[in-house]
Amino acid sequence: FPVTIIVANFTTSTAVSLPVSEGFATTAAPALWTTSGWLIGSTRGVTGNPGNNIYKNMYSTSTATGTFTSAVYGPMAAGYRLKFDYKVANYSSPYAAPAAGWGSFTVSAGTNCGSTFNTLEIITDAGSGWVTKTYDLAAYSSGDLAIKVDAQWLTGDWDLAFDNFIIEPIPSCDPPSGLTTSSVTNDGALS
Repeated sequence: FPVTIIVANFTTSTAVSLPVSEGFATTAAPALWTTSGWLIGSTRGVTGNPGNNIYKNMYSTSTATGTFTSAVYGPMAAGYRLKFDYKVANYSSPYAAPAAGWGSFTVSAGTNCGSTFNTLEIITDAGSGWVTKTYDLAAYSSGDLAIKVDAQWLTGDWDLAFDNFIIEPIPSCDPPSGLTTSSVTNDGALS
């Protein structure tokens, strides 16, 4: 009797389920992240937000680039967003933002288990303190998703840090921020 052998090749997804929030609670790299050359902790001008973050010191042609990639998340659905904080600070005290022309970093979203990446934004603004960025992920509403950051040094000696990576459903209303109070009493406060 003739015997037929069928060979099938397939891949399985190692996607981490959503929503996800990565606040770097320890100094270990998050599971399934690629962080070569980046440190997790809190140092110099990129301390606390609160606690640890992922950071890299950029100071010469030998450290002119740096890339880290998140785990692969999914399956994606409509109505999700990416949100994270970043800070760029000079290596030396008083840890102000570096002068214009310091460099840049590119935020990209990847599909196909992180094998294909599309640029979300190239950021050249060092900002002042921690800056929050938010991206609508409508273009990635099916399959899986990975996030990649590519840093580029041009001049100076500065630290680049990221914290609070969140991929979540877009809320119908963001929580209030920047609230101030005055005349605080036992039963109330004025804003």
